[in-house]
Amino acid sequence: MTRFSLSHASPILCLRPLEEYLRARVHALRWIEERVRSKNSEIQKPFIEIASLPDFSLDVNDTAQAAIDFLRLDQYINTANWTSTHLVPPLYRMSSGKTIPVTDVQTVHLQGRTHLQAQIDLTQFDISYEAFRANCSLAEGSFIRLTPCFETPAQGQTVGQLFLGGFTCVLDVLNWDTRAIRLSVIPLRNQDRYRLYGKTAPREETLIFTHATIDESPSDFVAPRVDDRLQQGQGTHVLDWFHPNVAQIPSQTPVEPARLGQYREILETLEISDGNLLDNSQITAAIEGLSARVQLLQGPPGTGKTATTAAATLLRILAQRQIQRVGNRNLGDIVLIAANTHTAVDNLLQRLDGIRERFRNTAEAVGFSLPAIRLSKAHSSVPNRPVGGSVEDFSADSCVKKIKDLRTDAVLIIGGTTASLLKMTNKLNGSAAFRNLPQGFQASTLIVDEASMIVFPHFLSLATLVEEHGEIMLTGDHRQLAPIVAHDWEREDRPPVVLYQPYASAFEAVLKTQQNGNLINSQITRSALSFTFRLPAPIRELLARIYERDGIALKGEPTSYERRRSHETGSPWSVIFSSPAGLYLVLHNEAQSKRSNETEAAIIQEILSTEHELREGSVAVVTPHRAQRSLLRQVLAEHYGSTIDVIDTVERLQGDERPTVIVSATASDPSAIAKNVEFILDLNRSNVAFSRTQARLVVVCARTLLDYIPADYEYYESAMLWKALRELCSEEIECSTVKGYEVKLLSISPPTLDAELFCETG
Repeated sequence: MTRFSLSHASPILCLRPLEEYLRARVHALRWIEERVRSKNSEIQKPFIEIASLPDFSLDVNDTAQAAIDFLRLDQYINTANWTSTHLVPPLYRMSSGKTIPVTDVQTVHLQGRTHLQAQIDLTQFDISYEAFRANCSLAEGSFIRLTPCFETPAQGQTVGQLFLGGFTCVLDVLNWDTRAIRLSVIPLRNQDRYRLYGKTAPREETLIFTHATIDESPSDFVAPRVDDRLQQGQGTHVLDWFHPNVAQIPSQTPVEPARLGQYREILETLEISDGNLLDNSQITAAIEGLSARVQLLQGPPGTGKTATTAAATLLRILAQRQIQRVGNRNLGDIVLIAANTHTAVDNLLQRLDGIRERFRNTAEAVGFSLPAIRLSKAHSSVPNRPVGGSVEDFSADSCVKKIKDLRTDAVLIIGGTTASLLKMTNKLNGSAAFRNLPQGFQASTLIVDEASMIVFPHFLSLATLVEEHGEIMLTGDHRQLAPIVAHDWEREDRPPVVLYQPYASAFEAVLKTQQNGNLINSQITRSALSFTFRLPAPIRELLARIYERDGIALKGEPTSYERRRSHETGSPWSVIFSSPAGLYLVLHNEAQSKRSNETEAAIIQEILSTEHELREGSVAVVTPHRAQRSLLRQVLAEHYGSTIDVIDTVERLQGDERPTVIVSATASDPSAIAKNVEFILDLNRSNVAFSRTQARLVVVCARTLLDYIPADYEYYESAMLWKALRELCSEEIECSTVKGYEVKLLSISPPTLDAELFCETG
């Protein structure tokens, strides 16, 4: 055999094997595709011209198309991941806490509506009922998928059962005592790219499934409306506003300085609640928004974002009545209030309802007349939980006449989630009042609350509802957790994703538009709140570092300080609850735990077993891992449901708060820490965990975690709060032993804090 060396071969001889390989590869792909029976008819495969390859693009050339592309691909990845996970037999996916095995699924009629009911059945599963309950992450109100399964839990469900044999439902009742479950069915006759086919519940009472599973639903009911809205081509001027590189936001007409002074006088005397006034940063933020087309209001934890947003909304309505502008606001105008959750929408509407008349009286004292204002909320279906007060609730399905009546002789504020507002818009655009208008229904103002929790495409669809001369205000905090997406988009190299970054939160995306677009304040401005009414001095001192990056000097009221040693009280942990506020670090030397930590669970059990009487629902326990959450719920069973009302992951507590927050860091094994450093030490995740407290924060962690120094600079910077925690908590108070491991209780020394922020009283 003759040896052939490529080093001595001609270029032509080298290319021939490559050409043959590529030709064979194309034929092989063709044969595979021809044997695929189920094909997606929407996929277009035009012929490729070799000469045009350098000019190839993904046909994503604007903000809206990039948003649509993101929504579709992210949902595809989410559904693919869900499918692969749920092809695993129920027996082996029980540990995730996202699957509930049920039996005897049947229809039942209640109050004129058809529901499904079932019983939790763990007969064939090697798990106790108490352990299963502690591990389960599904709760009442969850969107779920009810899927038939085989009698033997070791046998996996089929693709047909997952996609075509099940029901999409809302989990209405989950009774852990009787093990009874009740579901409301959401039928969907035709499966689409965002939602699985959902069977309709039969009207007659009958047995549906003998055995089934209840799992998290992969269907997305908001994205289809966002997708449709972005495709309609209405409100396209907003797409130019938020182009990442060439943002074309029109400037707002400036307000006369004398009038700004009068507005400040109104806000300085406005009572937000019983005897409480706005602080200077809140007043300044509300006034700054009047001179900007788009305003970002950044509010660190406890700084009163909702109160500021409510006051700013009323001030905008008042200001638009005083000056003549293009598209002058008048009676009949509509102000939209949007948020990611019903709770956020309700809180803002209730705050507006509470201060509306006080604002009117204060404005009249300065010589202004506030127009009549009506408050309302749009619901996607029949309102089940009214907002209360003078807020009018209505269904988006029958909104045309209701809105016409409410906006007569008044400015109408309509609150709602993204889904309900877009559904309402579709109904209005089909009515005689808006059908023939080129842009359809449009509002003068859009207020987006908790904008750091809304993904950018959802915000963009809402922004298209704003008229050309309208204005937008977003409130939020990009230093907290971002919206959850299915794919790691930050590492995606698709050109439209890199340019438009549609995976970012609304707040962060608009902030980047401001930073990258070289825009002036009359186009887009960022205002910041700096006075926290909730966080005690030690926690402020800890979190101040993260907000210094945004030029915010976090301030607050001085915190009284009183501490008694354990020898005076009998328990080494009593010192934690002897002070009205405090920051405590509980450090142990156990170093073998990865996703659950028995030592930390035992430490927390001892902390909560002191002789101090703790108020019901006053403690939240937070951990990054579901496995640790399950362990904590078992170990702390005597406290869970009484003293403790939340034992969950960080995501569950975002936007919530408790007098005492205990954080279990969990990981102590050095290899586990190194492997999950991006998750464990994440700056935004740590900020949420540490900032949920109203009085005291207790962080339980291993010495190995605090000693770990990330090799990557990005992760090293991300760990700044954990490093600050170690620096601040330098005073050792107690030393004890738990499960054979040394445990030290450390705290912050009052002298290390600014005397104006922290005063010792004991």
